[in-house]
Amino acid sequence: MKDVKIAFIGGGKNLDVRNFTKNLQKENKISATVYYYDFDKSSNKSETTYKTVKTIDNALIDADFVIISLSETIDEMRLDILTAEKYGIYQTACDSVGPLGIMRTLRIVPKIKYIAEKIKELCPNAWVINYTNPLSVSVKTLYKAFPDIKAFGVSYEASKTRQLINSILGRNEKDWQDIKINVLGINNFTFLTQATCGGENVLPKLKEFAKKSYDKGANRVRYDLFLLFGVIPATCDRKIVEFLPKNWYLKSPESVKEWGLERDLENECEEIFEELVRQIEALSGLSDYVVNANMPNRGQMEGMPLGAIVETNVKFTKDCIKPMYAGGLKSEVQSLVYKAYAEEELAFSAGFYGDYENAFKAIISDQLANLDFKDARSLFNEMLENNKDKLPYFEDFIKSIK
Repeated sequence: MKDVKIAFIGGGKNLDVRNFTKNLQKENKISATVYYYDFDKSSNKSETTYKTVKTIDNALIDADFVIISLSETIDEMRLDILTAEKYGIYQTACDSVGPLGIMRTLRIVPKIKYIAEKIKELCPNAWVINYTNPLSVSVKTLYKAFPDIKAFGVSYEASKTRQLINSILGRNEKDWQDIKINVLGINNFTFLTQATCGGENVLPKLKEFAKKSYDKGANRVRYDLFLLFGVIPATCDRKIVEFLPKNWYLKSPESVKEWGLERDLENECEEIFEELVRQIEALSGLSDYVVNANMPNRGQMEGMPLGAIVETNVKFTKDCIKPMYAGGLKSEVQSLVYKAYAEEELAFSAGFYGDYENAFKAIISDQLANLDFKDARSLFNEMLENNKDKLPYFEDFIKSIK
């Protein structure tokens, strides 16, 4: 097999490239060279497992695979966090929706747009693997900037849910891959309509466990929603609550503490690097692999527009990804998912085109903001001012509203 070139585009203090390349070497099934470009220029060192390059062009030219992993830290978002809390808005993940997710979208989308344009120029046939949040919006940006791109978004939440199910069933922790699920929704707001182990439907056992455990320890929100809606969320509590009405779980700091939702940005997850390697191996023709991924809806999920970025199971084969039919969600769950999708669409438009007024419209329709127009406008103006140095369309927008 020819040597595969993998471009890893990182940012900030993101060091995920180390774990990825170590997993790649551990599997040792493909010959690959990883070229790392730090979007924020905070790393200049190359390790034995990868090569750091000084320009994005050097990383991307003739790449077979491109991994995009841009990150933000709590410190980088602190001013926005404090501003939102001043208006009674408490967020625990800060990466997809809510005022903090909307502002993150405005910062991230231009960077993803730039990367997509570079991919079109330098490696148009590469497979592009994104796990930058907001993930749905980032994948949409890739396709909007380069319609012929071969891209998908990676999320490990469903895999962690499979591990949770495996643990609830009392099985060996190494056997979690035997848990099969049907997952559907949008990134960080996904649900399981099926879960089997050895061909057996295990949802009844999970429901019995939820009844006994919903008010104890971890995953309280997940179990609460499972008992309410009859479908189990495939996302951790801290992330899924941001898609729900404020008064459900994030009404106050006391509610946040009561439900065990203290803020914590996501940590590195070993499983995601293992799955990245499996996906690359499958696309290289070494094996088939079925796992969840975020891609444009081509009919695999009912109740969502064609082209919307949805998360379902897909089958990875040689130079091909085939979305698997997932069906639809109950209307009461689907209505919540669609509302979140519509908010992300407004935020995407604001970030891609620089029409930041659409970001304000996203805030006033957001489940967590729950503000009157005056306070929503005040919050939006403050957050926009906080981020003006990171928003490429800021000056043009200010001129347009004067």
